[in-house]
Amino acid sequence: MASGGMYAAELQATGIEMSDAAYGGTAQYARVKRAQVTLNEMWSQRVPQDQVVFHAMHPGWADTPGVEASTPDVPTGARPGAVKRRGSIRSADRHQVHAARMSSQRLRPIGSTSMDWGAHLPHLGRQATAEHLTDFARTCDRIGLHSVWSSDHIAWPKQIAAEYPYTDDGQFPAPAGMPWLDPIGTLFFVAALTERVRLGTTVLILGYRPVVQTAKAWASIDALSNGRALLGVGVGWMREEFEALQMPFDHRGARADEQLEAFEQLFSTDWATYEGTYTRFSELGFFPRPASGHIPVWVGGDSAPAYRRTARFGDVFHAAFQTAGQLRTHRDGVRSACEALGRNPDEVGFSTRVYLDLDGNANPEKSIAGSTQQMIDTAAGIRALGYEHVLVDITGRGGPERRLEGLQTLMAEVAPAVA
Repeated sequence: MASGGMYAAELQATGIEMSDAAYGGTAQYARVKRAQVTLNEMWSQRVPQDQVVFHAMHPGWADTPGVEASTPDVPTGARPGAVKRRGSIRSADRHQVHAARMSSQRLRPIGSTSMDWGAHLPHLGRQATAEHLTDFARTCDRIGLHSVWSSDHIAWPKQIAAEYPYTDDGQFPAPAGMPWLDPIGTLFFVAALTERVRLGTTVLILGYRPVVQTAKAWASIDALSNGRALLGVGVGWMREEFEALQMPFDHRGARADEQLEAFEQLFSTDWATYEGTYTRFSELGFFPRPASGHIPVWVGGDSAPAYRRTARFGDVFHAAFQTAGQLRTHRDGVRSACEALGRNPDEVGFSTRVYLDLDGNANPEKSIAGSTQQMIDTAAGIRALGYEHVLVDITGRGGPERRLEGLQTLMAEVAPAVA
């Protein structure tokens, strides 16, 4: 379906009718986003329902031609969007909105390749400086990467009993006290340096921060980057870090699901209300909100609960450091979870994080490495499994300069060859 038709479906699902003439060309996304904002304004009765008045909530929108819109009758004083736990957004409604968003938020390249490529930002270790981040982010923006990503750790003790799920021996490779810039703060910094590349977390641990405060940070990133935020989420694994942050480790999966439900309300409704087992708030005014009412959710993990979380909330399933067999298992698990929930599996995209191994020292089953042809073959194999996005974590001696060279070679010689 053409993107205009998909937008029309989303608007109809939320009560807006828009003529075909209202969207088209390169400006259609901004126009639809503004129509969604206007609906929120009308529902809270700040503008008459029979006259749409656009408010330029993002720079550059004020000159966009108007569109005609209408809403269903709303009783005086009604505040659509107030919800209760487990009924926050009905599954069928959530899936309808997911389907409507796919044309704008499905993985697609900024350049000419058919696979999207992302890179992990140098925000940890000795390379975590403003100078290196600036050079790296601007280069990624210039050479056409789809996205750049930060990882989430805050502070942890010298001794860790919890097992890290992405190494063979269960040892977390980063020592306590290693420099590690805050992932959200890093994305604010990079947003100001770039214009096109999207900004994500691989992944944000939902239980590390208060719910509303986290939503505010992400809505702010999305506003300041003009809609480039990608909300990569996970439930975490290191009990000791939860304890250091004085945040609960128990029931973290259920807490994460509630947090994602709460985000949906804060991002899309006026006077948001949510009543859950772990999260509660009532009639909150929350602005600015994402102009589309949504930030794409990339769900991390490698278990059945992660598959179900993707089916309920996710735009993309985001794997990390997995073998080809594991990637196949995750793909099939997510698709089955979608079918069990009554969601079209084709609405979900797939991403994986791998090493871009410049020295040949990492696990070859979890890396892109070797000659140009070997790297092309590895990437093509990932694409054949249905994974549309590859996030590279660059490893190798030579410092930030060599890592940037390796990334530029990947984009110049490997990415164009992967169909």
